[in-house]
Amino acid sequence: MEIREINLWDRFKCLGSNCPDSCCKGWIIPLSREDRIRFLRFGGSMRLPLICAMLGHRLGDFNSSSRVCPFLNNDKLCKLQLKKGHDFIPETCRSYPRAYRNYGEFEERFVDLSCIQVARLFVENHKYLHMVIKEGDAETEPYSTNDDTQFLHDLVSSKELMINELGKAESYKDVSVILKKIDAYAAAAQKEFIHGNTDFLRSNPFDVFVKRFDSSVDDEVFVSRSVSSSGDEITSEASGPFNEGILQYDMHEGGDVFPLSASAINYLMNTPLVSEYLKYGNAYIYSIFCLYTEDPAGTMTDKRLTRMHEAYHSAYPEYAPIYAAYYIYYLYKFYMNCYEDYSFVKNVRMGFIHLGLIEFLHALYYEKKGTLPVDEFTHILSAYNKRAYFNYENLDEMYEVFIADFF
Repeated sequence: MEIREINLWDRFKCLGSNCPDSCCKGWIIPLSREDRIRFLRFGGSMRLPLICAMLGHRLGDFNSSSRVCPFLNNDKLCKLQLKKGHDFIPETCRSYPRAYRNYGEFEERFVDLSCIQVARLFVENHKYLHMVIKEGDAETEPYSTNDDTQFLHDLVSSKELMINELGKAESYKDVSVILKKIDAYAAAAQKEFIHGNTDFLRSNPFDVFVKRFDSSVDDEVFVSRSVSSSGDEITSEASGPFNEGILQYDMHEGGDVFPLSASAINYLMNTPLVSEYLKYGNAYIYSIFCLYTEDPAGTMTDKRLTRMHEAYHSAYPEYAPIYAAYYIYYLYKFYMNCYEDYSFVKNVRMGFIHLGLIEFLHALYYEKKGTLPVDEFTHILSAYNKRAYFNYENLDEMYEVFIADFF
């Protein structure tokens, strides 16, 4: 099978006891059925601790308190791994931070930015992100029942168009403009798919829709240059008031998506993403959130946020391409969710939420500390990813408040 690996894949090496932010604390460790059977059958002195570890708020998982895994020793190493070997520990622990997605025709492989070592590799190599293609055996079964291979290839092509454009971003303004175009493209694609125009996905998201009048038909026609799955340029036309709506959207309906507005920040920072309980499970990101929650000035205002962004962006213009690269990484990992749920808008905009909150936390840190060295930049990015990406209820609420504010 064709294997597509992010180019950070082979560079990752676990830091073990030298890790400053262990993956053995701060979240629930899901257990597979095979994990639970293996642990329940295990005898000896570890049997009772294993059974007790699977009890709690979420029956059958480790560390349901989201604090520290009971098998993490004082040297920040896993007691289970030391006693029984790597194959004995939970499947999640064996694979993390590696992630696999099998689409039937190919399998994609990534390392997750919630791991601080991966985040370091990402920041160091943000200009050179790409997928390495090779042949090999799939690690996982196909995750989707969708067998529309044309749609699959169209998704890959549209993803690459967006990634290529983001790779050109050199300034914060560049990032903002490109993300706005991606948002317009996703919204247009969502509407077109609802109306049965599945070919729309091959439209180049960075060509503005042009309105003209075609005398051969009794209607206005909208024309865009498109790209076929083979890379050839084609044109597509659609008529009527529906496409007029697309044109209006491309003319900046709704707010900017990067940086986030003050109202969006205030809404998002009052979702379950930010919890006092974090002080026990992820003390670092809790301390960063506290820069907002414990501020005597209260909620963020547009005026203050504008000053924050201007000062931060002026001090660190070199960080702008890293934000573009972060969204590239997000597209690599999550845009293909559309293959299963067809939710172009939601999958694209969730990336705006994560990117915007990370940028805000960076700007807030700079406002409070007067500096943001690359190590802190990286730690905030990694700790946020660890907190934000793995609770679907939190993600749904974050999306709902973002949309309510955006429109």
